[in-house]
Amino acid sequence: MVGGDRSGISVLRQMGRMLACAGMLMALAPAHAGAEGGLIQFDIPAQPLDGALLAYTRATGLSVLVSSRLSQGQYGSAVRGRYTARQALDRLLASTPLQARYVSDSAFTLVAPGPQGQAALKNYAGVIQRTLTRALCHSQAEAFGRYRAGLRLWFTPAGAIERAELVSSSGLGDTALPDRLRGLLMDRPPPPGLEQPVGILLTQHADPAAVCRAAAH
Repeated sequence: MVGGDRSGISVLRQMGRMLACAGMLMALAPAHAGAEGGLIQFDIPAQPLDGALLAYTRATGLSVLVSSRLSQGQYGSAVRGRYTARQALDRLLASTPLQARYVSDSAFTLVAPGPQGQAALKNYAGVIQRTLTRALCHSQAEAFGRYRAGLRLWFTPAGAIERAELVSSSGLGDTALPDRLRGLLMDRPPPPGLEQPVGILLTQHADPAAVCRAAAH
């Protein structure tokens, strides 16, 4: 998600079971043109929302932030055919009460109706993305953007990562991620309404160096 928001870092829901899907989702899809880009071929069956979002990120390259428990018990509608990324997401969410809020043209968050949920999730997504991108570009200059991994993160009230768990990995340079991330301080504290843990999706990127250059500014 960050660094131009095409960093390959996505913030998802708690991920517990989702990850089965894993890889933190890590879907691995080349970055497409964004929410308003061209038509994409989708073949996503109706399924639990976590799995549907994983398939969606694989097809579009977009990043998503969903709070813990928000997607629990929700099912995504089937999406089959050629649609823009935004059209496909609207169809996928049609069977849920959740709404998409776009952080940028390539990143979005899902929120429950109501101002409190929207503010807590939407406003903090970019903070997590930016901070993680900068940190990983610095500590993993040769590996960042070249592997996929799924993690669950817990934050202190001050915004430091208190606990990090590797939920899924490609096994290529990502096994030390929990140790690297513990103690990392976000650019600002999390909002009171942010559900934890937060699921993070690290995906492969076509040009990791460009992502890191953008994150440095």
